[in-house]
Amino acid sequence: MIDTLAALRAGNYICQKKSEMTLSELIQHYIESDIFQRRRSKHSPLQTLDWWKEQIGSYYLKNISKQLIKQVWLRLEQTPSTRTGKPLTNRTLNSYLESLSACLSYAVEEELIETNPALKVKKRPLNNSRERTLSVSELSALLQAARKSSNRYLLTAILISLSTGGRRGEVMSLTWNDVDLATGIVRFRITKNGSPRVVVLGESALAALREQSRLRAINSDLLFAPLKTRRGGKRNIPWEDLRAPFKRACIEAGIDDFRWHDLRHCAASFLIMSGATIEEAMKVLGH
Repeated sequence: MIDTLAALRAGNYICQKKSEMTLSELIQHYIESDIFQRRRSKHSPLQTLDWWKEQIGSYYLKNISKQLIKQVWLRLEQTPSTRTGKPLTNRTLNSYLESLSACLSYAVEEELIETNPALKVKKRPLNNSRERTLSVSELSALLQAARKSSNRYLLTAILISLSTGGRRGEVMSLTWNDVDLATGIVRFRITKNGSPRVVVLGESALAALREQSRLRAINSDLLFAPLKTRRGGKRNIPWEDLRAPFKRACIEAGIDDFRWHDLRHCAASFLIMSGATIEEAMKVLGH
């Protein structure tokens, strides 16, 4: 098989044959690219891209149209979730379309196609009405419960999340090399969209982190390295799993219907209330 993309870059492939690359070939080059490798999580995109390869991987890029993508994509409506057995949610359906669109946008950047036909397919509407935040009393109760937690990481992790608006995976994957304890600067190198960003910690978060720095893990540079030796499990995560301690703290604080991701909503709310513009808040949160 001719390595089409490599030949194009080397100038050994005539322009008329750019569109003779198949979708399967494009996907392979895409997942090997720096753009894809910088993504925080590759599991879901790989799964959805494999599905597209099975459906239309043999098609040449020049033959992939909006109509073809929409027709194939709608087949997913009849495909039940392998985990729940229920129809796929609109969010999941959109994730399949988004992964293909990102791949085709890569093709546009590499000048393999002129436009991205997936961008013309209308995504399913989402119910984004949930914007759970904490009241002043709830926040005080949660922080108090976190201070009493048997997990010594919980309070620091919550304060960093509230201070930076970082996603759980972004916060938990931080290393000591990513933080400057003198200035409070935090560098999120592993992010959901693959674009690093720099945020300055608030005083409470910085103080908690400085206190935590006095007792670092010997065998890991992670801020939240596992506190105990793992015995296995379904999720192979390299950092301490704070989901259970966080849930217990919420129960102790009398807080219902609150998830870790909602700390991100709180951070956005705090930024706006402190006088930040919408654009400034979006930049801090990595939108």
